[in-house]
Amino acid sequence: MDAEDAAELDAWLGEQVSRHHALLWTVLFQRLEDTRVAEDLLQETFVRAWLHRRDGHQIRHPRAWLYRMARRLAEECLDKDHRSQQASRTTPLTLVVSNDGEPGAGLLRQNVARLGRRLSVKDRECLLLTSYGVSTADIAAMLRMSPAAARRSLYRTRRALHKLRDEVQGRRTPFPSMDQEPAEDDFRRDEMVQLAVRALLPRQGRIPPPPEIDVTDLIALAHRRQSAQESTRWRWRRPRLWRPGLWRPRLWRPGLWRPGLWRIAVPTVVLVVLLIIGIEGVRPYGVSGPDPVGPDTTDPVPADPAQPLPLTAGPGTAPARHQLAAIARHLHSLDQAAPDQPAGATGRYTYVHLRAWWRDDPATGQDGGAYDRRLWWAADRSGQETRVDPAEPDRPAEVVEYPPGALGVAVPDPAADRTVLAGQLAEEQPMHEGPQAALRAVVGLYRFHDLSPAQRAAALAVLADAELATHGPVLDRAGRSGVAVSATGEMDGRPVRDTAVIDTATGRLLSYERVALPADDRVAAGTVTYYLVFLRSGRVGRLGAEPAD
Repeated sequence: MDAEDAAELDAWLGEQVSRHHALLWTVLFQRLEDTRVAEDLLQETFVRAWLHRRDGHQIRHPRAWLYRMARRLAEECLDKDHRSQQASRTTPLTLVVSNDGEPGAGLLRQNVARLGRRLSVKDRECLLLTSYGVSTADIAAMLRMSPAAARRSLYRTRRALHKLRDEVQGRRTPFPSMDQEPAEDDFRRDEMVQLAVRALLPRQGRIPPPPEIDVTDLIALAHRRQSAQESTRWRWRRPRLWRPGLWRPRLWRPGLWRPGLWRIAVPTVVLVVLLIIGIEGVRPYGVSGPDPVGPDTTDPVPADPAQPLPLTAGPGTAPARHQLAAIARHLHSLDQAAPDQPAGATGRYTYVHLRAWWRDDPATGQDGGAYDRRLWWAADRSGQETRVDPAEPDRPAEVVEYPPGALGVAVPDPAADRTVLAGQLAEEQPMHEGPQAALRAVVGLYRFHDLSPAQRAAALAVLADAELATHGPVLDRAGRSGVAVSATGEMDGRPVRDTAVIDTATGRLLSYERVALPADDRVAAGTVTYYLVFLRSGRVGRLGAEPAD
């Protein structure tokens, strides 16, 4: 990097500090409630942004990137703290009782448990960011949601709060539809919204002012960090033991290895290598390794979309590593003009058509629903999104227009290299959360992208590195055949199984769903709680168009 680029980078950092340090300070202090630690993490957030740009990466939405980095640093700090189990219960994402004595605080003290059940984690975070003065568009970028989804979240929150008030006061008042939802400033001034914020943020209004940050010192710290990283990088040096005459392995001394040993060792090694090559050669792509309980003979049966049932598949006892790696190798052999992606099928806009369904959740108060979504977006993250409720086909589609830079996209430019793509996905979904994190990160890719064969192969290679289980052949909810792989994990603190269906011929992700596990006593075991069906994707030249068959 030359002097001009370095000066431009330093100026960029100064601009981000002046714009965003107050918001980041509020977020960090509310989570940590420790001035010194919050100040250290505030500086660390900006230093990492500088290093990220210094390494040649782009930060298209600085406010969203900085917020996610600050949140991740705070969570890592709480995880390392021996008091994290206690501290995490008083973070801004958990309801606590307000003791400030303000009007209406008693209402929340009496009903805080009920209020907590009515708001999901995502809804609470949207509410808190709104209370910080963050716009809906920025909230969508920070939480990787569409602006329409952020607006729906705020609408659900306000409706749940007003419903709580009506239940406590024993009355029933009509609540306006989402089309009549007030503006952002009016939303923040809503009485019940303000009461909820006081319960979520007991220290609201008593946060210390943000510390003054000297950009010069911050840049100097970033330079020192870069120098330290470069000094610790591995460099090859000739070991002293390699001096002529000094290193003589004992195994190489004459007479130690007798010819009889070579006659046994060499054929054994050759036989093992040939056996491995033979197993890999006869295994066709899309077929898993040996199943310890025998092959699955269950006929794939599609589930009824109206009353979703778990997909009919095998027990999932075999690891999916070999199966996914075989499909990835097959994709590597394809030309860029793959059969499912005709040559010349290019255009300005990426088109993704999917369908989603989710059940109502009494624990959080979230109503069930479904939508059919079509998304067109360009490289500058402008575009258009349409959503249709399958239950109300006569209702006009909800249309959202995205100006340049407004659409939050998971991994705007996915890499075709497995290592690079794994790093990109790790920024979206912390991989330390388990195998389901890799699966959910790849699902996030397909929500926005029409992946090339090389990109699909890289995504499958990332999944192959995760500890997924294979369930054999299955029909997805659109009647398409594929192979099912799954991971067991948690969603909002509840045990679930994440299952994805992958086309063995094209390597495309066909569908994804979550099923409740027996340990969740709030939902019957085996209940489908959410699913996505990826119907179509491609490149088109204009908004509203669909790719050619």
